Amino acid sequence: MNAQSDNTQDTEILTLDGSVEETHHQLPSIEPETSPPSRPGGEAQSPAEPGGETAHPQAPRQAVGSPLPRPRRLEDDRNRFDTEAFGALAQLKLKQERLRRQSSAEEGSSVLRERLMVARDKGVQLEQEKSQLEQKLRQLQRELETMRQEIHYVREEAQARETELNRTLDALRQEIASSAAQDYAARLETAGAENAALRKALDEKEVQLRESAQRGLRLEKDIEKFLLQRRPFEQEILQLQTALDQAQANLAQAEKAQQVAEETYQTLQSEFEKRFAREANEIPSQHPERRRFGSLFFVVVSGGLGILLGLTGARFLGTDYPVPGSKGALTGNQPGSKELSPPPLPSPLPGVPPRPTASPTPIPTPQVEKTAAATPAPSETQESNSLPPPSHKVVSDSLRNSGGRGPEMQYIPAGGFTMGDDHDALAPEEQPIHQVRIRPFYMARHEVSFADYDRFARATGRGLPDDKGWGRGSRPVINVSWQEARAYANWLTQESGHKYRLPSEAEWEYAAKAGSLSLYWWGSRSGENNANCFNCGSQWDNRSTAPVGSFKPNAFGLYDVAGNVSEWVEDCFHSSYQGAPLDGSAWADPDCNERVVRGGAFSRPADAMRSTRRGAFDQNVRLEMLGFRVVREP
Repeated sequence: MNAQSDNTQDTEILTLDGSVEETHHQLPSIEPETSPPSRPGGEAQSPAEPGGETAHPQAPRQAVGSPLPRPRRLEDDRNRFDTEAFGALAQLKLKQERLRRQSSAEEGSSVLRERLMVARDKGVQLEQEKSQLEQKLRQLQRELETMRQEIHYVREEAQARETELNRTLDALRQEIASSAAQDYAARLETAGAENAALRKALDEKEVQLRESAQRGLRLEKDIEKFLLQRRPFEQEILQLQTALDQAQANLAQAEKAQQVAEETYQTLQSEFEKRFAREANEIPSQHPERRRFGSLFFVVVSGGLGILLGLTGARFLGTDYPVPGSKGALTGNQPGSKELSPPPLPSPLPGVPPRPTASPTPIPTPQVEKTAAATPAPSETQESNSLPPPSHKVVSDSLRNSGGRGPEMQYIPAGGFTMGDDHDALAPEEQPIHQVRIRPFYMARHEVSFADYDRFARATGRGLPDDKGWGRGSRPVINVSWQEARAYANWLTQESGHKYRLPSEAEWEYAAKAGSLSLYWWGSRSGENNANCFNCGSQWDNRSTAPVGSFKPNAFGLYDVAGNVSEWVEDCFHSSYQGAPLDGSAWADPDCNERVVRGGAFSRPADAMRSTRRGAFDQNVRLEMLGFRVVREP
């Protein structure tokens, strides 16, 4: 151990920031005692006194080379003890530091795990947003490709036109260079005369074109007038067809009731015969009057049952129904028409099921023209089993749990129509045209509004869709997917107790046309302020959605079936109508991802809101021009 290690002690001290510092402790130094120089004669002279006398004459003297005095040994022992204590304390602090660092590492690992889980959730959300953006990107790419093709065609046409003009210009330059000035002036005069003649002919053609356009407008008005005149007959034919279907159902019930009555009659007759035979054997021969009375009773009862059976069968077969052309016959819905309750039925026979209590349906004859001609005045009382006109048949179901009422549902009567359009060769998805038969149903008069959808979202804990700053309330709900639209319909079913769903594509087109045969339900031209689209002449064109009901309804009483927002329907998208259902049901597909949308939108041109126009989007996409409406089964 060197001199430095004798007087200092190295220790490691744990600082406040967690680091270890090395310090040096200065140990107290002890100078060895030296004996004073000896005097001659063997006596040591005290250093304090020059005369040889010490300052402390009684202090013991220590010889040179003797062991260390006791205080110094104690000091060395204390120094060694302090050194060992400092070393043990430093090791203890190092262990504490290692334990603290290990605990901090474990806490940091837990925090990192939580951050990793949050990062994973954020990654899933980003993946969903990425999928939506990819869908939008694909849609934009399709539109961009279409625009590129159109630009390409226009560019090719322009290049061809430019080439032709360059050739003509070169030819003229050659003619000018090779011809004399007089020849050129003559040709110029001739060209001016030809130009004047062509201008005159062009003016005549323009006049003829205007006259043709005026004739076309008059013809279009005549066609629309003819369609309006034909609409009551079509509705009456549909009503007669519905009445015929009901009459056939009543006839089948009557035949079934008659069969049951005949079986009951045969059973009763067999019982009477057995009873008569048993009584005949029991009655003694001396009572012939009683036997004759039993035979007479059997004959009377059998005859009465036959008469009741005949009356019941005749009533089921419709002898008490009015015939077409007479008062009370089915002649269509008139403003003053009423429903007459049927007369009471006779008491049913034992074992015969009672006749249904529904009002009787007139059985029409083949003479439809006479039925239409025999329509009574509105003041006359009519008997009709047909439902009221659409404007008078509106329901709004009460909601059990959330309170309030559901959307207004308009009754749509049964009927048939031609689905699709074969006049546009560039729209193969609307072909082939086919006849579809529709059952009666209810359809929402308006597109589902933010007020309706927000009540559903709050009741089910869903997020509220974005309104783009255009307003909520009576505005049609937007930015909802096909799945969310179905969830709203299912919620209405639970709240009201009636079956709600999205309309099928056939039901939507049937309700949107409302009996019309033109491009739009109001005519063959989009016109001004009839709807909200890109170029419809309304105040909302290509700017935002309009509040529901801002435009006039169609003949069924439905609003905004053209324009405003595109509407989800139940069907999967198919590239054509080949193999489509003919009963008005939805065309389903188990592996379907694209769903049909109908009706155009505020940001789409007028051609996109034709009654037959079809579109499609991924069922999970949410767009600012996508909404929906619901239907309710009767």
